[in-house]
Formats: sequence, structure tokens, C-alpha cells
Amino acid sequence: KNKRVGKATEISSSSSSSYVFDPKMGLKFLRSESFHVTKAADRMVRFFDLKLFLFGPALLCKEITMDDLSKDDRNTLKAGFIQVLPVRDRAG
Repeated sequence: KNKRVGKATEISSSSSSSYVFDPKMGLKFLRSESFHVTKAADRMVRFFDLKLFLFGPALLCKEITMDDLSKDDRNTLKAGFIQVLPVRDRAG
């Protein structure tokens, strides 16, 4: 049995298990992998590892909002390189 748990997953589950083990959180990853549990778990581990790398441990256990971004990050988003839409578009 190959079980991969990243450092970020260990940190987040010990500091805020309600965020990590929220059924809605798990469902996001299950849907993205067509309910293949192993793939969904691997994706979740990669998600938390990347989130730790990008935002650090302080924001690991919460949904990231615009208020959490630095002034430079917000300016980059407003410049139009990345477009944040309120809903999904036809491309997904």
C-alpha cells in the first residue's frame, strides 16, 4: 500500500481538521477525479503542498480571498493577466 501524505497535509489536518476533513472539501477533489478515491487523495495532497508553498502556513487552513493577497498580487490580477470570474464560463 502506497500512502503519500505531504507535509502541508499533516500541518493542516493537525491545526484545522474541520477545514481539511470537511465533506465539501473532499467532494471538490472527488468530483475533479470522477470519484476515483486514490487520485482525489493525491490531488488533495498536491493542493495543500502548493498552497503551503504559495501562501505559507498562516493561510493553509482557510479559503484564500482577495483580502489575503498582497498589494502586488492584487495589482497583478487587476492588470488582466488572469481573470477571476464570479461563475464558471463555458470553458470551465
